[in-house]
Amino acid sequence: MNTRRSKAREPLLPLARHDAELGGLDLFSRLDDGSTPGQLADEARVDAVVGRFRTGVLASLRSAGRVHGWHTQIMFAEVVRGLGEAVLLAEEDQGTTWARPSEPARPGDYRVVLPDGRNLSIEVKNHRGLTAPFRTRVADLNALLRYADLTKSEPRLAIYWTRTGMWFLVDPDRFTVRGDRASISMTTAMTENEMAALGDMMLGLPPPLEFRLEFEELPPFTEFDPKGKRQLTAVIRGTSISVGGRAVRSTADRRLAFYLMWNGRWPDTQHDEFEGGRLKSVRFAFEPEQWNRDQGFAIAGFLSELIASSFWLRTSTDGTITSLRAQLDPRSEGLEIPDDLKSSALGLRLLRLQPRAGTPLPSEQANP
Repeated sequence: MNTRRSKAREPLLPLARHDAELGGLDLFSRLDDGSTPGQLADEARVDAVVGRFRTGVLASLRSAGRVHGWHTQIMFAEVVRGLGEAVLLAEEDQGTTWARPSEPARPGDYRVVLPDGRNLSIEVKNHRGLTAPFRTRVADLNALLRYADLTKSEPRLAIYWTRTGMWFLVDPDRFTVRGDRASISMTTAMTENEMAALGDMMLGLPPPLEFRLEFEELPPFTEFDPKGKRQLTAVIRGTSISVGGRAVRSTADRRLAFYLMWNGRWPDTQHDEFEGGRLKSVRFAFEPEQWNRDQGFAIAGFLSELIASSFWLRTSTDGTITSLRAQLDPRSEGLEIPDDLKSSALGLRLLRLQPRAGTPLPSEQANP
């Protein structure tokens, strides 16, 4: 583990497309089986294609596994865009790929090109387990390896460990193979994680992170009822943000603090403060349950973890997926790390984790 000063990042923007026209035409060509007579633009022929689309999309939307898989795939693209390290990101599995049946090859979900010219073919997966390793078919890994070899790219799997909210980018060589199945534990995925190549880092700062609202109650003042409730009218006289007991005043620091409150991993507690029986302030404190105070800071999350959390907030309600796609702009939302960390009052630490690049753990070899 080492530290690295942040540098300017530039999130990727999508190239101009005409999804409704050209995308619709491509979909029409794939679903039109020629069984309906007439010209291409005849309404009956178009309606037949729309009917097949409706049947297919309803079947997919009713499959929880397929919905979660697609949602995770789109989320990964937003994470890569938000991290800002890649110079090119392309959907690789759209359209038709032709390959020799004797040498199966399958593209990853995305092609990612890095500033140093490295070319990655990345297959995206999600894993809902925690202690259980992630498993996949050896045939699928071999097809990805074959495609990467043919396209002179490096094969990688991006695995979203759902219950931790963390992303791991791993080389297929790091998997343990047993028969027709390949597996990797979270321990090995973490030690061999290459997300740093995409710009990922751990972000730390001194707890607690606090947001305070100052109130003034307005007359007429009412007494508490027997149940301890009362109606009141109050105005907000001021707000403040602090981190580690220090006030945060700059606009950039306050926006980043809010982003961490919404998307960071620290749990929050609410503290209502009264004076003379009247509400004076409400304080929201975000702090990990346990952290090393001698160290002086705690980890609020990986940058990829924060962006993934923002994606979930925009595409789900109470844990249920309500949208499959959301284009994020983390910098406009507040996730902008200053070039000079000392200029921030947040006491930021950035830690870049390098992959171990060693052999699988003995425990994983024994328990694939």
